[in-house]
Amino acid sequence: MGRNADIVERQSIKREDSQIEGSDLVFSLFPNIADYMKQRYENENIYYIGNVINSLYEVSETDLDIKANSNNLLFIGGKKYIEGAKTLIAAFKRLINNRKELKLYIVGIETTEFEDLPKNVFCYGYLDKGKDQDRELYYKLLKEAKVFINTTPKWGAFSASIEALYFYTPVIITPYDEFLNIYGKEIDFGFYCEKNSDILIEQKILKILNDKSYRDLCINAHNSVKEFTWDAYVDKIIKKIEEKNKCL
Repeated sequence: MGRNADIVERQSIKREDSQIEGSDLVFSLFPNIADYMKQRYENENIYYIGNVINSLYEVSETDLDIKANSNNLLFIGGKKYIEGAKTLIAAFKRLINNRKELKLYIVGIETTEFEDLPKNVFCYGYLDKGKDQDRELYYKLLKEAKVFINTTPKWGAFSASIEALYFYTPVIITPYDEFLNIYGKEIDFGFYCEKNSDILIEQKILKILNDKSYRDLCINAHNSVKEFTWDAYVDKIIKKIEEKNKCL
């Protein structure tokens, strides 16, 4: 946010610093953060071992038939991502001039946060996975999405992005540092959007909609995160604990 920590935040940071320095093992969900922590702290036992998808729904390649015939665009992100949502809506207004069958679903932001929403834009606000109805709707939207888009500058909705990938969904996202560090400058499951521009977003959405190898994009999307399961993550943690114990 470009400001100094206030007095309450400084106390919190001091407490966290103490906890991190005193820990036997520290795991970060992001490689850049792990590197930063290694520089900040004297603790040498700081690791990045991957990320984790919090999905309660089992996916299947049979869902690809639904996606292949879908006209649904999906945005997931809270109010801090509203800049990306507004630009996507502007792109959608251009798209529906020639693709009237398209629909845009926005999760995490209420309708009241926008002005002059075009037809076929649906806002759901926050969906709570702890509630049956919200959870079913959330996974239905992921399952039926043709493409996931969030091009908010500086930082993308990482958790939502990798969950979309897990659901075989191609993505159009900002090339922020953490994503680049994990996947590199070239991706085979969608597009980076260097600028939060409605014209660029429209162009990249059309490329995915018109891609004759769309199913390959979907399979690549899933394969890019298929190791990000809780089972795999816990196995890596246990391995690090065992390695640590052997050194004691």
